Amino acid sequence: MRTRWYTRLLLIPLIVSAGYAYAQFPRDGLGGFGALRGEQGDPAELPPREWPDRNVAGCHMLYTSVRRESNGSGWRTDYPWAQRNLLIRLSELTKTHVSWAEENVPHVWLVRLTDAALFGCAYLMASDVGTIGLSQEEADALGTAQCVQIVSGLRAMQGISGVHVIGLGREESVRHVIEEAGLFPRPSPAPA
Repeated sequence: MRTRWYTRLLLIPLIVSAGYAYAQFPRDGLGGFGALRGEQGDPAELPPREWPDRNVAGCHMLYTSVRRESNGSGWRTDYPWAQRNLLIRLSELTKTHVSWAEENVPHVWLVRLTDAALFGCAYLMASDVGTIGLSQEEADALGTAQCVQIVSGLRAMQGISGVHVIGLGREESVRHVIEEAGLFPRPSPAPA
């Protein structure tokens, strides 16, 4: 009788300490960065080398958090369901073609700012940005992506026949912006 009591008494701390020990080891294969899962445990959808179609898909910014906020989960906050709901409503209320992963589940790609897939995104959403920490490389890539979007948008407008791109102190970025916006090699002018 006494042996059973001692056994149970020893088993409780053993089980508790095993749980603590298990929690110390990363199980994500990413060196402890954290599993690429959304706030509700949804697996991340990383962009493919080639887009499955040219329909609108969501892109969500993957970044490193440098501090914590109450009720915040860094890039995981609302990923991917905020964008999925937005895209579902967009497809229901407009004639916009949305890229679908499966029925009623639109694609929402998780994109690093240094990933070339960033330039294929129709839009980029970030959540819990009060915790964001960008490296210089990420900040440069984000600025370049914004410039490409602006130049591409201007190019699509009727009546605009040219654009001037200046890279003050970042001349190497100018060629990249021009190429990504489809301006190099120089396009032939549209008939008047």
